[in-house]
Amino acid sequence: MVVAAPTDNSLNLEYTDNALPVDKHPDRLRYAYEVRLDGAVPAVPQRQFTTTLPAGRSHPNGGGFVANTATAASTAYIGPTARVLGSARVLHNARVEDFAVVADSATVQNNAVVSGHALVKGNATVRDNARIRDRAVIQNAAVRDKAKVEGYANVSNAAIGDYAIVRGCSTISEGTIAGTGIADYDYSGGTLSDGVHFSHVPWGQWYQQYWWDTLTKPRGLVASYRIEEPEGQICWDQFGAAHALLRGRPRRLNDATSQSVYLRLNGINQYMVLDRRVFDVLEGSFSLRIKPDFQTPQPLVLFGTSLSSNLRLVLTHDKKAEFTMINGSETMTLRSLSDIPAAQWTQLTVTLSGSQGVLYVNGIPEAQMSSSLVPEQVFRSNSYQQPLACYVGRDETGQLFRGGIDDVRFYNVALTRDEVQNEARRIGPRLAVRFYDTEMDFDGASARVESGIRNGLKRRLAADIFPRTSKSVSFYEGIFDSNDERSSRQQGSGIGLNNGTFRVRLDGLGMWNTAVPVTLNQWQTIALEFDGSRARLYVNGTLRASRSYSADPSVLAAKNYRIGYAMDDSGNTYHFDGKIRNLQIIDLGDVVPVESPQPDINGDGVVDFLDLLDLASHWLCLDCTPANHWCAITDLDMSNKVDLQDFGILCRQLQLR
Repeated sequence: MVVAAPTDNSLNLEYTDNALPVDKHPDRLRYAYEVRLDGAVPAVPQRQFTTTLPAGRSHPNGGGFVANTATAASTAYIGPTARVLGSARVLHNARVEDFAVVADSATVQNNAVVSGHALVKGNATVRDNARIRDRAVIQNAAVRDKAKVEGYANVSNAAIGDYAIVRGCSTISEGTIAGTGIADYDYSGGTLSDGVHFSHVPWGQWYQQYWWDTLTKPRGLVASYRIEEPEGQICWDQFGAAHALLRGRPRRLNDATSQSVYLRLNGINQYMVLDRRVFDVLEGSFSLRIKPDFQTPQPLVLFGTSLSSNLRLVLTHDKKAEFTMINGSETMTLRSLSDIPAAQWTQLTVTLSGSQGVLYVNGIPEAQMSSSLVPEQVFRSNSYQQPLACYVGRDETGQLFRGGIDDVRFYNVALTRDEVQNEARRIGPRLAVRFYDTEMDFDGASARVESGIRNGLKRRLAADIFPRTSKSVSFYEGIFDSNDERSSRQQGSGIGLNNGTFRVRLDGLGMWNTAVPVTLNQWQTIALEFDGSRARLYVNGTLRASRSYSADPSVLAAKNYRIGYAMDDSGNTYHFDGKIRNLQIIDLGDVVPVESPQPDINGDGVVDFLDLLDLASHWLCLDCTPANHWCAITDLDMSNKVDLQDFGILCRQLQLR
């Protein structure tokens, strides 16, 4: 099935991932749709790689086909519809499942798994704990460690290792994808080890230094749903293209306490639907912030295929958070010590290493248990034949969560305690938090850090700094810098030092000499705030300089912030000499507009009992103000209280069905 509604006869396929990320580029936007098919049967076997079968035999462990010229160890597993052809070898405890095919002289060994409709051919090697999923093709390539290739990705003559992921329609034909880097969507390029990468790129090494090497993200982050980035019924993946679907038209509201935008789920018909790939991992972590309306049993997260194969996080009848994972007769249960309060934000994190599970509440470990259970075990088949639940805010019975949800994240590593705590600080508008409980020493010569966070129109750049020197230079010694070194038109934003004073760089303006002196060999807190029309510099909490300017949002420098150094238009670098701690990059973007409450509280286009239930959930709530969206749109007369007056307004428009 192809669904299209072109508005032009041209398509922008330029390498614009740095300026206009995939899926958020007007020429590449995808819109969610859903089709219901009654009485249809999926043609799953017909999707298998086909070739005339040679003479062969059924494998004793699984029953799959093994050509007489191929080798499959007795300890390996070859599923009933899988095939091993040519002179291919499947060794040790490796598994070939579903409709997967291993052909030619390829080798799958150790504990590697090839599943779905994947094809491994040529002289490819898949080893260790690598996973090849879906309709991925591996040819003359090596995939090792805990790396994963999935979707419609095609890998040839390349090496994929560590915790790297190749997904979407990515094509890798050279180089090494390693670390925790992700080749996503339509990526076609070379070596990378961090960040999420898209698009085809021009030939030449300059692009690697300009863009690939500046991409970074929190270790192991696979998907991050930041509610501040809305797009209709899609919840954007902040760094990648693993977007979630929103059911029931949930509203995005402002939260005055955390100064962030959150997703309001009504407990009636609203929840998030995720892709299995976000947590189909050998080890992993997930986290989310919740603000439940009530201290009652409620579902939070569910992945699974049956009651005997699932993992879930719930709020219990006695006000605790409880994580359970079941795989047949094996069970892991993690239960919080503290109560989860109503009407307050709580951060919940679960880490699963394959040897231990840990449940954190607001960054503090409250439960742990030794267990060999891992998330991928609950997903079972990769052949599109078995129902699979991947939800945030609902369970398999249809029970739904009522309250606020924000910052939903998934990782393919078991986060350390320090990482869990740092991610708990990186919430809402805080795009980056670095060096919170430690100092980073920059030597003024070569030390540098990439933030992975893009320059923006409205930002707050803040840090504690201890500068040792401040030389006279032709640019500035960067503390933050996002100058686009390829274009003098895109100055970027940042702050640094030059000859003993603070210098600021702004889009549409260039360099601004604030004339504010810096104090050497002493800690001081700096903050630069700007919004496209005015910039303000604070030192130790005091406003020291401000000025007006004009930035064009359409030509902002599409560059990630450098930390501890700056780069001019000629590629020369200027390094900060000193220490930095408590660094933050904060988004000062527009909040969700506060509209006057209407009887159609849940925004589904009709005033009915669903709206009445929403109003009832806030009955007699006080202190309703624009800061809390008039108690989540239920204070219809804006009287600061949800009462009989609001009930009357709703009833006058209530449509009985």
